[in-house]
Parts: sequence; structure tokens; C-alpha cells
Amino acid sequence: MKEWLNFDWTPEVISFLGILFFIAFGSYALFVQGRKIWKNKSGLSVSVTWTFIFFFMFLAYPIIGAERQNTLLFWQGVFRVLFYVPILVGLYKFKGFTRKEIVLARILFLMIFIMIEYPFTGEFIYTAINLFGVFGIFAQGRLMKEEKGSGVVSPFLLFVYATNILFWLWYTYQVKDLFLFVNTAFFLFAYAYTILMWIKFRCAVVA
Repeated sequence: MKEWLNFDWTPEVISFLGILFFIAFGSYALFVQGRKIWKNKSGLSVSVTWTFIFFFMFLAYPIIGAERQNTLLFWQGVFRVLFYVPILVGLYKFKGFTRKEIVLARILFLMIFIMIEYPFTGEFIYTAINLFGVFGIFAQGRLMKEEKGSGVVSPFLLFVYATNILFWLWYTYQVKDLFLFVNTAFFLFAYAYTILMWIKFRCAVVA
């Protein structure tokens, strides 16, 4: 125990352990969301916009991770993408995609294609998709507000993702990265709004 207390717990070491933790729990939270969609045979109130944006955001992780030679970023992307696939398939099967959502997916796919074909655009596109993620989270909250129900939206997924953002908010403060701190704060605000919408419109009928 004394050795653990005397260990040099730098922000870098804690961030490394935090990434490992959230790779595991983030992937499990996606599994829970996917299972809920397939169990209920419904995509009620689950935002396809949010799901598409985050799917392609995590698809960018292995690309940028390979470029930076960052193994954790690479594998975080791989695991998240794998667990997003059954969610997207379930949403398509039980809910369907609107024309706007298909256009969004094509735009995001094009951005990923450009990242691969023109590596010098990687950092810019990676940052842009991450910033766009805030819009995706708000889209989930707004959809629950419009439908006046939480449907099959998993509160566990929202909780895990929000906790992840709280962790990164602490980390960016510790390393004094103002840009990432402000970006992360926007993410936290978006999750707070979406969680409040889930609490307000939670549907007791759906198991």
C-alpha cells in the first residue's frame, strides 16, 4: 500500500489508466445500449445523428492513433467502433435512417476518406469531428424532448460518457490545455442537458 502511495501519480500516468478504464467501460456501455435496442426491437428516441457522429469520430481514432503512434488511441477507436456496429444495424432495422441522416453519414465518411488519402489533413479533421460531437450529444437530448420520452436510450451509456468527460476536464485543467479544457467543458454541458432530458422524459414502460 505504501508503494502505491509513494508512486509518482502524474497527470500522464493517471490519463493512461483513465483511458484503459474508459476503453473497457465505454465499450461495455455501448454493448448495453445495443442490447437494449435489440431486446426491445426498437430504436425509439435514440438519436441516429448522435450515433453516426460518434461512430465516425471513433473511426478517426485508429487513423490518428497510427499517425501519432499512440497505441491506446488506436485501440480505443477499434473497440468503440466494433460496439457501435450492432447499434447502427439495430437502428437501421427497427427505426430506419432519414435522408438527412444518410447525407450526414456520407459527409462523415468523406471526411474519414480524406484523412486516409491525405494524411496532412488528419489532425484538422480529427479535431473537427470531435468538436462536431457536441452537436451530436445535443441532438440526443433534443430528440427526447421532441418525442417526450427516453425510449430505449441507455442511461448507463450517458452516465459513462459523462463521467469520461469529467475525467478529461480534470486532466486538461491539470496540464493547462485551455483549448481542450473549453472543448471538454462544452461536451460536459451537452451531456448535462441530455441527461436532464432523459430524467425528465424517462419512459417507465420500456424495460
